Amino acid sequence: VDNLNAKGMTFYRYCTIDPPATPEECICTHDGMTLYQLVSRLSVIAAAREAIKTCA
Repeated sequence: VDNLNAKGMTFYRYCTIDPPATPEECICTHDGMTLYQLVSRLSVIAAAREAIKTCA
């Protein structure tokens, strides 16, 4: 699990557990990872990559 930290705040988003409000927040990358891009209240974009079996 590779979580990028932005301004001291780590964002976690698991599509299989907590589906995003919009499909654009959850995309599958070419390397079989799932990329989540979240916009915080401070408009800071944080990304979290998690290996998901359903993301082939």
